[in-house]
Amino acid sequence: MSSESSLAMSLASGPFIGTSIGLFLYGAICLQAFFYFQTYVHDRTTLKIIVCLILFETIHAALSMWVMDEYLVAQYGNQVALEGATWFVV
Repeated sequence: MSSESSLAMSLASGPFIGTSIGLFLYGAICLQAFFYFQTYVHDRTTLKIIVCLILFETIHAALSMWVMDEYLVAQYGNQVALEGATWFVV
């Protein structure tokens, strides 16, 4: 393994692991929201709206996957791209 690829792996592994853990937690949030809506059908509307607001985490999950796709798929092997930030990462 060359030094360039090991540098790229070391730069990309942290964000990739963080995104993976974040997506796992996002799945837990979705599961809890699903169980909430199935179990507490007769709750007040304001509580249901608050739970729906928590599901805005979907935007964060989608953007995290987009960033990982940009760096690890579209810019595969491009060390300069891994060392810098683009407009959607800053």
